[in-house]
Amino acid sequence: MQELFDHSFSLINVIPTFLLFFSLVYWVIVMIGAIDTDFLDVDIDLDMDADIDMDVDLDVDADVPEGASIGWFNSVLTFFNLGQIPLMIFITFLALPMWFIAIVGNYYLGVSNFIIALLLLIPNFIVSLFLAKFATMPFVKLFTRLKKEGTSNQSLTGKICKVILVASDSRLGQAEINEDGTSYLISTKTTNGLIIKKGETALVIDFNKESNVYHIEPYQV
Repeated sequence: MQELFDHSFSLINVIPTFLLFFSLVYWVIVMIGAIDTDFLDVDIDLDMDADIDMDVDLDVDADVPEGASIGWFNSVLTFFNLGQIPLMIFITFLALPMWFIAIVGNYYLGVSNFIIALLLLIPNFIVSLFLAKFATMPFVKLFTRLKKEGTSNQSLTGKICKVILVASDSRLGQAEINEDGTSYLISTKTTNGLIIKKGETALVIDFNKESNVYHIEPYQV
């Protein structure tokens, strides 16, 4: 046990150990009620709002079609379930395999150099990302169900929503509807070639049962 402790807090493993330790401390604080699970939440926010909730932001104002410059980054975040579950749930499931792979890998490979250990963290991080994606899939379903509980799909038609992931008629976006103090996250598309950017308001005009996608159009409040 002492050997594991010493190995975990050695210089070559300090980064994954710190990430795991941070996650554990966070959940202890959550359990005692000091903070809630969305204290460090992630919003797929590519307009550089720099929200206090540690939003994942990116501002790319290049000479490319509007929405195209950030679409790939949005897709990556959505692919790894970010924005669909609390950020710390994802970080926890990322930290666990990262720590385990680093501890076991560095031990059996005989790594003692910090630079080499740092380089090995790159493939470790990539593998852990995919492990975290699959480990958090049940939570995506859970949080989606919680947000939709008590509200039918049809009842959201005609509601005003705020776009949080740029949407077009060819790219799946996301929007948030606040109804009676409850927040609902919906998958969206536009019609007639329209592009609705993050932060803009829109009107839900239709719901496609087969694809579970809401059609929206620009709407000024």
